[in-house]
Amino acid sequence: MAASKTVTTKNLIALGAECLADILFALAEEDRDIKRRLRLEIAEQDGGDELAAEIGKRLTSIKNASSIIDWQKRKAFEKDLDLQRQMITERVAKTRPDLALELMWRFMALAEPVINRVDDSNGVVGEIFRQAGHELGEIAIKAKPEPLLLAEQTFDAVTNNHYGEYDRLIPAIMPALAKEGIDHLKAKLHDTIDRRPRRNGEYDHRAAAIVRTLQEIADGEDDVDAFIALTPLKARQTPRVAAGIARRLLTA
Repeated sequence: MAASKTVTTKNLIALGAECLADILFALAEEDRDIKRRLRLEIAEQDGGDELAAEIGKRLTSIKNASSIIDWQKRKAFEKDLDLQRQMITERVAKTRPDLALELMWRFMALAEPVINRVDDSNGVVGEIFRQAGHELGEIAIKAKPEPLLLAEQTFDAVTNNHYGEYDRLIPAIMPALAKEGIDHLKAKLHDTIDRRPRRNGEYDHRAAAIVRTLQEIADGEDDVDAFIALTPLKARQTPRVAAGIARRLLTA
């Protein structure tokens, strides 16, 4: 008898669709997260365009918000943020990769304002954006955008990577960039480095980030010589860096 009262998928199915709908409706009236999820599921019934539009509304709402997200609301916010990411990647991208790519760029643009509003000492929010950055590259492969436009967007992303949200972007997006896009991106990155004023030995975080991006591209193209050329002589003499170069040479 006790087993029949256990909440399982089988027992819930036995309640019937109408009963479950009434329960969900009642719960949604009291819980914004449930209501938001149900709206997304209902929107998808009308196709990927409607789901994309619903996600777009939520992204705009998050962008326009300015209040601090305290510890009591943080977990619910993290869950909602990750839901938007999943819906873009797992639902919209299946039928409308072009819309999914547009939405993911908008999602990634939220990283800085969102992280400025929430205590991310546990790193959860940052990880959501890093995962989304990787998935953006995968969506771009499906969407097949114009390579030079994608290269420009990628350049803007990696040169404004304030919280590491784009740390996983380059390896994932290189196939979508193709040779034309990669060459354009490399040229812009090298030009940016050449134009930066020297700091008399002071560490330049922005320049270092650009160099790391160029090294990731070199790895993606299996160009060990380019990787080594981008590594300062002093750094090559450290055991960790020297071992990394040695592994690349052995592989080549």
